[in-house]
Amino acid sequence: MRILIFLFLCSEFLYGQVSKIEYERKLDWTKIVQSMTFMSKEEKDRMAITWGKRSSDPVYYSLLVDSVQSIYQIDEEKLTTQDFSWRREKRIIHTNYRNKRKLDNIEILGKAFVFDEDLPKIKWKIMNEIKEVAGYVCMKAVTTDTIKNQVVVAWFTSEIPISIGPDNYYGLPGLILEISKNDGSALITATEVSLKNINKPILIPKKKGKKITTEKMNALILKHIKESMAAQRNPYWSLEY
Repeated sequence: MRILIFLFLCSEFLYGQVSKIEYERKLDWTKIVQSMTFMSKEEKDRMAITWGKRSSDPVYYSLLVDSVQSIYQIDEEKLTTQDFSWRREKRIIHTNYRNKRKLDNIEILGKAFVFDEDLPKIKWKIMNEIKEVAGYVCMKAVTTDTIKNQVVVAWFTSEIPISIGPDNYYGLPGLILEISKNDGSALITATEVSLKNINKPILIPKKKGKKITTEKMNALILKHIKESMAAQRNPYWSLEY
């Protein structure tokens, strides 16, 4: 049955057909504060009581996929003036999964960067757990972001055998429909999966910014986090969690 599904879906993505997966991204600031190394336990507990379960308003993203590539970016159709006012990091994540290349535009910490390199390998551990996301049965996989000190949980479905997902996560035997960082401190969840052709081609944006590698970007992020913590500032006011 899964072989038939795979062949059907592969045929669906041929000949320039573009499908769309919609995601929403939320942050739990109360949980994020718990990772601040400069704060005492008493300060964290007091802030948790004061804030309660304080989550950000959702920001909506879209993942456009065809037989060769995908683009993950802010869903401009759902973008509001408020989103522009607080959003500090712009990302256009362009992945060519046939050639296993990442061709991204990212504006981070006030500077624009361009990635054009082979996809770095993500070490996933697939777990024996399942749940439903956006109407699809998903399996759990876990990895660790050692730069931001985050445990990342992905839920992927083998019903859609595309090795891609949101927020620069990929490399699993199926489409990733949910990402949870540090027990829901950041949560990216698919809200709608449309495998029908949306009659909208994937447009490759012009690359603007300084060319950089993942290794150098990780060093930049780590430096920012260490300096912010030393200055008793939350690094994630100016860096995507």
